[in-house]
Amino acid sequence: MPSASQKTPQRIARMLAMHRDGASSREIAEAIGLTHPTIAAWLQDAGLKPNGGAGARNGRRRKEPDGPAPELAEAAREIVEVGSAPLPRDRATALAHVQARLRMASKLIEQQAAGLPTGASNPATLVKLGQWERELRSEIAELTPHAAPDPATDPTILEAAAEVRRQIESQVREAEENSTCIHCGKNPFGL
Repeated sequence: MPSASQKTPQRIARMLAMHRDGASSREIAEAIGLTHPTIAAWLQDAGLKPNGGAGARNGRRRKEPDGPAPELAEAAREIVEVGSAPLPRDRATALAHVQARLRMASKLIEQQAAGLPTGASNPATLVKLGQWERELRSEIAELTPHAAPDPATDPTILEAAAEVRRQIESQVREAEENSTCIHCGKNPFGL
């Protein structure tokens, strides 16, 4: 399994571009500076199959992939572009950024799910996309601004205010019961 530091958005974008141009996974590996099995694994993660290699098979006519593979490659490229953009600093822009990534993930999930019955999609990729979609939904929940509670109708605030009112009334009663006049020593409140 490749380490996280090797799998950069720039390498993924270059790999997808070279794959789209018909380069083999070995050619891509040489150009990017990684091993052939790493590139093959990354292509599989993106839902793609390696193009043919060099040698006798290179002369064969290339068969175009069936099903949603071109759409998957395009969606994966869009995700890489969105993921490589610098993260916005303000909440509203960050929220829009994450929502765009969620739309792309949902599109990929639909395409992968459609390809499952024919075997064109990898179930492991679908599981990974589902996990990513949950993470994005969680991020959206954290970034979504929450309205401040209305003090006139919020039950928590009303309960706290009633408790403070009871404490003040209790302290006033206690003060009235224990008060004495400094001149005569009697309770001025008649208690």
